[in-house]
Amino acid sequence: MPAAPGAAACTSAPEDLTERLTLVAEITDVLGQTLETDEALARLGRLLVPRLADWSAVDLRAGSGQVHRVAVTGPAGRDAGLEGRREHLPEVGEGDQSPPRPGAERR
Repeated sequence: MPAAPGAAACTSAPEDLTERLTLVAEITDVLGQTLETDEALARLGRLLVPRLADWSAVDLRAGSGQVHRVAVTGPAGRDAGLEGRREHLPEVGEGDQSPPRPGAERR
């Protein structure tokens, strides 16, 4: 016997809420593991990519007003080679390739 049209919506709403609450709990756990800002943000990037984004880059503004990139995470994990510099991240659909490094040959 087929389910009523509203039954699917009634079962998907609690599942969606459970997924969101699980993510909040995981974020809280990651942020509570270290007091070092750069490391906490790098861990957070690893948690959120690929769940919510293809790439993440975290830029922090220091007390002097300077901005520095502290964490970059892509499909293959943390990309420390892009940290400390400000570059554009790859477009969606460029696959698992990391952005080109300065001085690297392009194909």
